[in-house]
Amino acid sequence: MPESFKQRIFSKATELLEERLDIGSDRQADTFRALKLKDIINKADFNHGKLVVIKVKNSHSKWYSHNPEYAPSVYLTLVPKTVENEALELQKIRKKHQDDPKFDFKKTSYRTKELRCADHNDDIGHADIADADYIMKYGIDAENL
Repeated sequence: MPESFKQRIFSKATELLEERLDIGSDRQADTFRALKLKDIINKADFNHGKLVVIKVKNSHSKWYSHNPEYAPSVYLTLVPKTVENEALELQKIRKKHQDDPKFDFKKTSYRTKELRCADHNDDIGHADIADADYIMKYGIDAENL
């Protein structure tokens, strides 16, 4: 193995270790902040007012490969507009610690609503796939869920 290649690997490994150590040193302060944000979010009114999208996930189910006439479902994670910034900050903290085995994700989990947007199985609690873009841009009234 060429020496330059070994050096690049060592350099990258050192960089990743330093990042991980920095994240570990932030754990206590980040957990404290995450718990404060969680409390604010959990106290918000999820039943009235505007809900906004803070995360979008697409289904990766193999069912769609057998049913190509349907688009994959889109899952929108929603919180009240009043706590959007807090939810995004908490989400950022949790993402920062995703590879930190000592970060307590269960303790810092927070209340959300999930809306499934699909062009099939239009049950209560679901929206049409065509509505997903509109909801992502403008939100949705909690009373409409």
